[in-house]
Amino acid sequence: LEDYFPGWRIDYRQVTIAPTRQGWSAAQQRKDDLDWTTFYEFTDAANTTSVFAVRGTQYLVDVVMDIGLWLPASIIGFFEKTGPNLPRAFVHSIAAITSGGRRKDREAFAALLDRVTARMHAD
Repeated sequence: LEDYFPGWRIDYRQVTIAPTRQGWSAAQQRKDDLDWTTFYEFTDAANTTSVFAVRGTQYLVDVVMDIGLWLPASIIGFFEKTGPNLPRAFVHSIAAITSGGRRKDREAFAALLDRVTARMHAD
């Protein structure tokens, strides 16, 4: 980090459960938590800029999370491409059925959302 971005530091990191040959290991292992997001927060020396880096798909768990994230949009897009235009009520119904509720989305990315929100409101 210091070579490419002098003065920048890692302000926060969340590393979640990862599969290994011996089983599961983690920097922080929380059995009841739905948040499996791995991310880093980088901050400049003047504390005026923060960058959040979110790790992409790496394990099967990440694939399952990606499916949950993209399923509603994929189904609506599929029906729009293969059939006639769907009435707006139909689109809302499909989105409601496939999304499973926004509460679970919030839980799945809670640590990242909380950290970003806190940083945005910091002076």
